[in-house]
Amino acid sequence: PLVNKIIIIGMVATGSITFITTAISLDDTGRTFSYITADGLDLNNTSGREDVYKSDINTIKNSPIIGYGLFNYYHLVNNIPHNIIMEILLISGVIGLSISIVICYFLFKKYVKNFEENSPDRLVGYIFLYPITMLMFSSNFLIVSELWFVIFYVLAKYKERRNV
Repeated sequence: PLVNKIIIIGMVATGSITFITTAISLDDTGRTFSYITADGLDLNNTSGREDVYKSDINTIKNSPIIGYGLFNYYHLVNNIPHNIIMEILLISGVIGLSISIVICYFLFKKYVKNFEENSPDRLVGYIFLYPITMLMFSSNFLIVSELWFVIFYVLAKYKERRNV
């Protein structure tokens, strides 16, 4: 058990170092880590996202409690928010973000409670990491099929276990 943990940690560390080294060596334009400076994070070199984020934040400030409704913010920001939290705030404000957090907690709790070692559950957990990571920087949560797959998998598993 301890040896296995050491081997896994070593593999993760080696993989991480390899990934970062490869990303830096293949980055001709210097964009991969351009937002990390000696002074902290600088969003001025994030492929134009700083303008999108500023527009999103200014728009959110105008209706922070209830947002603008599904699809009603597009004409205000002229783009997708490139961040799931900002998108939820634009759609439904702080109220909707609070409800979304409660729903996420419920889904996570059901996932953990109904987790089975000899099932695809672990794979589903790994699949979930992809859309959550992507939605922090890109895309629109309505069209990310992996997110919806995981949500409905957890709900179906919960329903199946409840009926047993």
